[in-house]
Amino acid sequence: MQTDFLNDDRNIHPNRLSVDVLIVGSGLAGVLTALALDEHSNRYDVPPPNILLISKGRVTETNSYRAQGGISAALGPNDAPKLHARDTFYAGGKKGLLEAIHALTEKAPSLIRFLETTGIVFDRDRHGNVSLHLEGGHSRRRIVHAGGAETGKKIMQTLIHQVKQRKHTTFWEQALTLKLYAHPARMGALIARLDTPMHDAPSDWRGSAWHESETVPSSPHRPNSSTGSFGQAPSIVQTHPSKSHQIPNGKSLLRPSIWMVSTKVIVLASGGIGGLFPFTTNETLLTGDGFALAAELGTMLSDLDLVQYHPTALLTEERPLILLSEALRGEGARLVTDTGEPFHMTVGDDLAPRHQVTEAIFKTRARGKSVLLDARSIPHFKEHFPALYRILTERGLNPAEDLLPVIPAQHSIMGGIAANLSGETSLPRLFAIGEVACTGVHGINRLASNGLLEAGVMAMQAKDALFPYLQQKDDPKAETIIFVMAQETLSLLTEKEKADLVKPRINWLPDHTLLKIIFQHTAQHLTPLSPSERPIAISSDPPEDNRSSLEEALHTLTSLLAHTPRLSPEWLALKTTVLMLEHRLSRIHRLHPNQSLSCESIDTMHEPLR
Repeated sequence: MQTDFLNDDRNIHPNRLSVDVLIVGSGLAGVLTALALDEHSNRYDVPPPNILLISKGRVTETNSYRAQGGISAALGPNDAPKLHARDTFYAGGKKGLLEAIHALTEKAPSLIRFLETTGIVFDRDRHGNVSLHLEGGHSRRRIVHAGGAETGKKIMQTLIHQVKQRKHTTFWEQALTLKLYAHPARMGALIARLDTPMHDAPSDWRGSAWHESETVPSSPHRPNSSTGSFGQAPSIVQTHPSKSHQIPNGKSLLRPSIWMVSTKVIVLASGGIGGLFPFTTNETLLTGDGFALAAELGTMLSDLDLVQYHPTALLTEERPLILLSEALRGEGARLVTDTGEPFHMTVGDDLAPRHQVTEAIFKTRARGKSVLLDARSIPHFKEHFPALYRILTERGLNPAEDLLPVIPAQHSIMGGIAANLSGETSLPRLFAIGEVACTGVHGINRLASNGLLEAGVMAMQAKDALFPYLQQKDDPKAETIIFVMAQETLSLLTEKEKADLVKPRINWLPDHTLLKIIFQHTAQHLTPLSPSERPIAISSDPPEDNRSSLEEALHTLTSLLAHTPRLSPEWLALKTTVLMLEHRLSRIHRLHPNQSLSCESIDTMHEPLR
């Protein structure tokens, strides 16, 4: 492997690296795939694959790490996988693929048992059994927690520790995948890794390469119940032109090294799109990069406009917003209005599927009323939800006494790279696992706590589909072609593009000015859908779902994309936004709007799911 590094902004000297597996993403899907491959090798007594596992941000900056709700699995005596499947199907507006749904729910109990063998300790009841909780859309108690509302953190800490101990797995943080390459016998990637410290800001640095992911208001944090229109970006991500040469406390200014990676297979586990929305519960670094990368290779994508809002995010001026887990409502918390009137649901109650509760909250807000979560009836809140209790009290809220102001916020995406439950896509050697994949399970709305479940099941399934590729002999000629393609990409850059590629940064957040433009279009055009494919209004104004408005937005963003450096986080964010808007426009153009819409093309791509 070459070890030469960047010398200056004008001459890029990329490093070369050859591995067996490249995994893009360090959430549950990515980390568990790495562990499963290693375990698979031990079981069959074959050499473990050399794995490069990369994270766009720090290891803690993933949606899996932030997950509160838990993992759903039919473990109770009055429950069964078929009941779990029924709830999943109905929560998804009866648009999901039943075969995929049944396969997922059947494997849920075994996933929990496997995770326990890794050292993860799930919460127990007084009898010593795994404690089961209730969340929106579920007809049975089947949500498994670890550490109350810190399920994701507890799971990821355990798994990340294990994967870092595996000598055949290399873990890179703050590494951005810029471009992918495909050859019948090999895959490749161009990666920029923030790894070279800059002790002083360069004289020409103006601060445009860094952005804080969240503001830190003076304590205590006071909820803002008068937040403006969803069409406007909240004033919560702040840059400071007057202090452009200063680096935020606790941050390091880094220059990226450039890597050309050759690999037998690529696993995209890059997560969702929260960073493209003004109000989100997601990590703001997640801007749908996997969708843009896959699209450039011609990989089949499906339903990229199917966005889910979580109904109960804590209404503050932070970004991302704090999620108030559905587990709170499962334990007795209820939604109320600020005028003391009962919260009204047209269908069901406030433990209905997310899209129904979200629509009801937006309708209430459109009438000029705020919606709050009353958790005062939950006994021993501090003991049952210690992490959430700490978060609330740090913001000046006592859940035993105060009503908690809530607002729906972007939470997940149901569409993605078309894949089966083993992660196989339309392109050989390219796998998609977790939220970046569209398996057909979720329909138009993801059932609570099915996200971590799908990521875990897909990771365990993928190892079998990946293994045949790993047993193939290396093809030196194919590897040379991959490196030549990557080198050619770099050689075609202009001097300005080269300078932009290697400029010092603190992280891989896109430019804030660009994000404000993206926010306007995603909040306006990518609203959640009802089962009839009707956009849900998120303000008093009707949703912008007409063709001319979308076409104008696409023209604006496509023009902007053409003038954005190709190898940059800005290009990836813009490309994904354009793809999502194109999918929404295509939906509007359909002659039969009530036809099944979730990943219909998968049936013709793969063998039946088992």
